[in-house]
Amino acid sequence: MKLPLAEAFHRIGYGSGVPRTNQDGKNIKLVLEWLCRRHLPLIELAAALDIPPTNYSRRKDRDDFPNYDELGRFAGYFGLSALALQIAFGLRDKDELILLDADGMRQYVEQGGGENPVPKTAGRRVRRLGLE
Repeated sequence: MKLPLAEAFHRIGYGSGVPRTNQDGKNIKLVLEWLCRRHLPLIELAAALDIPPTNYSRRKDRDDFPNYDELGRFAGYFGLSALALQIAFGLRDKDELILLDADGMRQYVEQGGGENPVPKTAGRRVRRLGLE
């Protein structure tokens, strides 16, 4: 029995080759560079995950990259909010935005989370947190 090419590749360990992106269509490298406000070489991204650069080169093109754990590692390494990244990349529900502190919410909005998702009725609180 012949398998469709995409399914055959998936079964032997090759994903679709399209890594996970945030809700704005940006890959993790672009998001991290934006939030860190600097270029991040491949070797530093590999170090953040504690894997050799050659493994990172292969891993970054997989369709399950970055996963939940990898987003947490990136956040820890670069001093970012793991929760904000996990929500942005669709691995946690947007209802959990309420759990973010002011810095985490800023990161979520900056990386492509759109406008501030806090309801307008909470205007005073939003201004106090410096999000508007």
